[in-house]
Amino acid sequence: MTRSDGPTKRLRLGMFCLALGAASMVAAGQGGPGGRGGRGQAAGGYDDHQNMMDQLKITALRPGKSGSNQTGKGFELESANEIMPTLPDVLTFKNGSKVTTPEQWTRRRAEILEDFEREVYGRIPPNVPKVTWTVTSTTEGVMGDVPTITRVLQGTADNSGYPELNVNIRASFTVPAKTPGPVPVMIQFGGVAGG
Repeated sequence: MTRSDGPTKRLRLGMFCLALGAASMVAAGQGGPGGRGGRGQAAGGYDDHQNMMDQLKITALRPGKSGSNQTGKGFELESANEIMPTLPDVLTFKNGSKVTTPEQWTRRRAEILEDFEREVYGRIPPNVPKVTWTVTSTTEGVMGDVPTITRVLQGTADNSGYPELNVNIRASFTVPAKTPGPVPVMIQFGGVAGG
């Protein structure tokens, strides 16, 4: 054993002992910040979960699906999508008539956007502050065998309504590098590389 092997072996042994101790605590039902039963009870007996339940005057929680038992209703293919077994036809109006012209598509598109705003995204309040976006970096890369361009954005919200609060939003988007026209874009908020 060389001199440099000693600290490495000690580190490995320490990590092994730490993992073994954590595993034994979990097996005994004491592990992690959740404590017994996954609750946030600290050493002094303070239970953060129960405190929040008390503040909100919640006396019982509705039981959810068990992550351990992934069988039964909702886990089989037949019952997984009972609420909406198929997606609605995008070329059919809510009243059942079909879209047959470009002018009708404009109306149908408005119906779809309304549904998404109401059911998926949520309504946008009328007094949302304006966000000014600036590109902070542009990086060329490759995904698979496709050359790409990734832009990192910084959004700064107008805080004139409450100057004590600064709101900055980071986002990035990646598009193919050599496209002749517009392409669909997926924007990633937060978790942006580089800071």
